[in-house]
Amino acid sequence: MNRSNGHKIDAPDLPGTLHRPTHAVPSGSYMVSNRKPERLTAYLGSCVGVTLWDPLAQLGGLIHLLLPEPTGLSSSFQPETYAVTGLPLMIRALFQKGASPDRLEACMAGGALVGPVSAADLTLDIGGRTVEVVEQILFREKSRSFKLKPAGFLPVV
Repeated sequence: MNRSNGHKIDAPDLPGTLHRPTHAVPSGSYMVSNRKPERLTAYLGSCVGVTLWDPLAQLGGLIHLLLPEPTGLSSSFQPETYAVTGLPLMIRALFQKGASPDRLEACMAGGALVGPVSAADLTLDIGGRTVEVVEQILFREKSRSFKLKPAGFLPVV
């Protein structure tokens, strides 16, 4: 584990994942691990989750991003909260443990508009802007493959 306060949780078993320790990655944090078998989870809505995996090094991580960039510096600044600062931190942590940029496989999910949605929500589009920042960073890092699982609109019932 790295730079997070990951919590062990109970999660439904998926095919091929029986008896894997499961850790929830809280918002504004990330986990990097080469421990096998292990399952990392994040509960997303407008937040964006990004996984990076190096299949040769058997090393990966998950970051749970809240916002695209900081709106200002404060004494409680947590760089892992923001795509522009947090994703590069996780990428560096992966490289320090032996991952290679040319082998990284990426997957992103989340970034939804969670209803009811106001005009301000549509204008700010925080999830969409976070997705754009992540895409720019992954393009710059030249990650090998990229999968996007956009969340779209999640109405509140």
